[in-house]
Amino acid sequence: MTFNLADFFDTSFYLDRNSEVANFTRIFRLNNNTAFQHFRRSGQFQRRDPSVLFNNDFYLQQYSDVRQAVNEGKIKSPLQHFINFGQFENRDPSPLFNTNFYLQRHADVRQAIAEGKFRSAFQHFIEIGQFQNLQPSTLFNPNYYLQLNPDVRQEIAQGRSKSAFQHYVQVGATQGRFAAPGTKPGSFVLQLLHASDFEAGVPALDDAPRFSSVLNGLRAQYPNQTLTLSSGDNYIPSPFFAASSDPSLRPVLGRENIGRGDIAILNALGIQASAFGNHEFDQGTNQVRVLIARDREYTGTAFPYLSANLDFSPDANLRDLVVADGREANTIPNSIAKSTVINLGGERFGIVGATTPTLRSISSPGDVRVLPPNPQDLDALAASIQPSVDALTAQGINKVILLAHMQQLDIEVNLASRLRNVDIIVAGGSHTLTADESDRLRVGDTPAGVYPIIRTSANGEPIAVVNTAANYRYVGRLVAEFDPQGRIVPASLDPIINGAYATDDRGVADTGNFAPDPRVVQVTQALRNVIVTKDRQNFGRTNVYLNGERNSVRTEETNLGNLTADANLAAVRRIDPSVVISIKNGGGIRESIGAVIGAGGNDPNAGQKIPPVANPAAGKQAGQISQLDIENSLRFNNQLTILTLTAQQLKQVIEHGVADTAPGRTPGRFPQVGGMAFSFDPNRPASDRVVSIALKDSNGRTTDTIVQNGQVVGDPNRTFRIVTLNFLAGGGDGYPFATFSATNRVDTGIGEQQALQDFLSANFNATPYNFPDVGVAEDTRIQNLAARSDSVIAGISRTSSRVGDILSGDIGNVPNPIDTDILTAGGVKASIRETLSPLSFVPISTPASMSATGGFSLDLNGMVNGDGMALAKLSGEIASLPGAPTLPFFSN
Repeated sequence: MTFNLADFFDTSFYLDRNSEVANFTRIFRLNNNTAFQHFRRSGQFQRRDPSVLFNNDFYLQQYSDVRQAVNEGKIKSPLQHFINFGQFENRDPSPLFNTNFYLQRHADVRQAIAEGKFRSAFQHFIEIGQFQNLQPSTLFNPNYYLQLNPDVRQEIAQGRSKSAFQHYVQVGATQGRFAAPGTKPGSFVLQLLHASDFEAGVPALDDAPRFSSVLNGLRAQYPNQTLTLSSGDNYIPSPFFAASSDPSLRPVLGRENIGRGDIAILNALGIQASAFGNHEFDQGTNQVRVLIARDREYTGTAFPYLSANLDFSPDANLRDLVVADGREANTIPNSIAKSTVINLGGERFGIVGATTPTLRSISSPGDVRVLPPNPQDLDALAASIQPSVDALTAQGINKVILLAHMQQLDIEVNLASRLRNVDIIVAGGSHTLTADESDRLRVGDTPAGVYPIIRTSANGEPIAVVNTAANYRYVGRLVAEFDPQGRIVPASLDPIINGAYATDDRGVADTGNFAPDPRVVQVTQALRNVIVTKDRQNFGRTNVYLNGERNSVRTEETNLGNLTADANLAAVRRIDPSVVISIKNGGGIRESIGAVIGAGGNDPNAGQKIPPVANPAAGKQAGQISQLDIENSLRFNNQLTILTLTAQQLKQVIEHGVADTAPGRTPGRFPQVGGMAFSFDPNRPASDRVVSIALKDSNGRTTDTIVQNGQVVGDPNRTFRIVTLNFLAGGGDGYPFATFSATNRVDTGIGEQQALQDFLSANFNATPYNFPDVGVAEDTRIQNLAARSDSVIAGISRTSSRVGDILSGDIGNVPNPIDTDILTAGGVKASIRETLSPLSFVPISTPASMSATGGFSLDLNGMVNGDGMALAKLSGEIASLPGAPTLPFFSN
């Protein structure tokens, strides 16, 4: 399409603004073409606007070179310059169309122009974009316009108007209709950019600079209307966290100390306020002080930390950092308060913080007092937050944001209806990726909820709850209009604008290819130099992805959970051979060991989970497991503690581990175990979910049945020596170990990182680890009875007759070698002869022998994982035998 003057002309608009033309047309009863002829012959040269599509004054004010060329007679009119040159130079014809805004918002438009399908962004909008309701600028939002004007929606449906933009250009503007959030008198549009759970691991070396780029691109769209906030867990013990203690960081940080690189990045990102999460306290309150406070060589936090339900006055390390509530954020860096205020263009926003009441059971808050005493009492939690909100509204502030770090998104959602005069809750701690249909997510990611979640507050006003995934992987963005009373206008929430913005390479491009803050680049590069050194030391190899993903290790058995639990058991058995059980919490596993293939072209493997990739800079080969991998996964490096438990206490411990398991929840207490197997029913009441527990030897055979049908069998006071983490032994994650008497506690001083290093070196150096993670329906150590049948004690299932079924269970407790019938179908029996050889695996594709009666037997050299599950893959069908039907082979 080639534009001409007629494409920009609107008769009604022109006559309305040029009364002498209108009068002339009416007096002489001329047709509407007269107005256009007037514009073509004289009006354009008199700089009269043809429609809202083109504004002469705006164009000349924006572009001085055009103004000079018109004044010198080199160009006849501003509109002709735009038609012939300006649109191809990405110049804006009017405030209603912002070329850079349009191109930043729509990567597909940039691609189409690059491919020559369109000559300009404006051409794309006029021909296609307006009919797809693409937003051309901050001054016109088609979705907002349509929500406010149902009559326009009806006109478009009936074909009387072609688009929301066309209606506004031809009718709506002259009628004074509101075109976008913030155009109503007294209203204000806020862009909230938010994140939580930064918790930098090794991937943050690349993700943090890209996060900065995306943040800069989004800020540029609303430069004077943007808040940048965090809801806590800004750092976590990890190789990234620890690398800041290296002396090479001194020129970057002023003085090296753990975690200071994390804080330097947050400062460079422009975080204006943050809630306290739980991980801030993992290293104790003295370290919190070291990171927040300024000294002669270190700047500390450029923002205040907030929490309305924590009382810092009893804690000697932190009490002196507390300042008065409700002060301007930019005046109180290096401080702690319940609330703060941020001023945007004369509009004051109150910011309140809140921290999970489970803090004492999951971290180390020293003498800090945590409210409410009962973490389950949401009414009491709301009551501890509300006074800080009320104090802000008493100052005349009518827009309040709560930064709430509650660990589970449903808690923040349930808080929404309990609080008054809160407009937005930024959730944290759950790592939940919420998104809308228009959001492009990173490869392998799927949304766990909608963005934003809208609820009604205790005083009957709309409240938005927002959350994004962790680890610098996404920037959360909420652009919302507030009415003159400070209430969110739901109609202003545009899903095309709002949601999760991925911080991968494409996300950087989609938001305008803005450069990252150079300070973020400087810090991450300095940390990278330290971290790469740790990737040079390797301890073992794996052929498979070791699953440490939050949604897995906190809800089901995983191969990494098994590996680390077994490593802990092996480590302590060297000093106490009587230890037979290993129990740890899934929340202590912070990262998988391996990689996910990212998007790239038409790569069919995109999203595939693979073993650790090679690092040529460190001399690391693909599949090798390095010190860095281990430290990144087991970031807390908890020490191993040996305890004695009775059978009854063991059941109590496992009941606690699965008590909080429910759809959508990811409790850190969920157990990963070694030396045992158990089953549980998540649909039963908490404390009555465990159905079976069996002690297993290294070959996966049951050596003791401890719980059957939900009841302890045998002597409930018989004892078992177990290894767990010192964090759990002390009551962490609410585990009851500390309440038991006569546990004969021994703190070994062995860290779980060292335990895994030694286990890998001894078992999986020459021969790689080769046990892929399986789905919950195939788990054998931890059997979720909502997904599979119980075979912890019952043995192999003999009831299946479908091709591809997996028959699993305990095949111990019988002589070795043995013949065990495992399936009967149509009168033909299939049997398996197995010779136990733990941790070796030989695939079998054909039976070793077949009898004339239709049975078959084969030799299986080993069991896959010592869990009583021999995964020999059988393929094909038994030939038809006299008197017997065809029998498909099965997997056992």
